[in-house]
Amino acid sequence: MQSEIDSLKAIKYNTKPKIYLFNPNFITDYKGYKLGMSIQEIDRLLAFRKENKYVNSAKEFQDVTKISDSLLKVIC
Repeated sequence: MQSEIDSLKAIKYNTKPKIYLFNPNFITDYKGYKLGMSIQEIDRLLAFRKENKYVNSAKEFQDVTKISDSLLKVIC
């Protein structure tokens, strides 16, 4: 019984995390924080969204939030 439990644990820890598609239009404060965005960057995006506008590309996302190239590369 213990060997079966150990094998299931090994399978659990060897799986890779699932990668989801990135949609910046639905970023919350918490999600932005988890992605590594600063408070100012998150606030710029939320202000943009309050105007009923949508981000349609990674370049537009960077223009709106003014995030660094390195963070954009990690996120997208």
